[in-house]
Amino acid sequence: MQTAREMAIEGGRALQPTHHVSPAAIGGGLQPKTTAKGQAAADRPLESEVLLDASADAIVVVDAHGSILNVNEEAVRMFGFPAAALLGDSLEMLIPEAAREAYAEYRSRFVAHPHPRRMGDHAPLRGRRADGSEFPTHISLWPVGAGRSLRVIISIRDGAIQQIA
Repeated sequence: MQTAREMAIEGGRALQPTHHVSPAAIGGGLQPKTTAKGQAAADRPLESEVLLDASADAIVVVDAHGSILNVNEEAVRMFGFPAAALLGDSLEMLIPEAAREAYAEYRSRFVAHPHPRRMGDHAPLRGRRADGSEFPTHISLWPVGAGRSLRVIISIRDGAIQQIA
């Protein structure tokens, strides 16, 4: 029998834990619930794991250098890369070749002055799948921490799906 740490149950539907490096990868993560006696419930999944995979958007967490620290199941599905191929690699692998130079410049400016923001509402942005195909995206950035401990939570929505709806 699987423990709650291995699988969370919500309304009878299994939610598998996210592919993660550690809860600290999202700026410290959420802490496990504690019992009345103050003991952490070790067999209960961290809320951060369930929250990431419950999102309808792809979630990618990167450090200040653009290295991928964490992804959710939707990011794996949307981009077509296995989680193991994404973790530790550069976010640039998810950006079309033609936009990578501009991305590197933008990332430097964002890290110098991080603030929550949306991207792609006015200027079209594109993502790159494992098979090399490209698709329109809408992106939200949420910085957590600062300096060397800066993490950026990136929420990515497939713009092609929104165009159909």
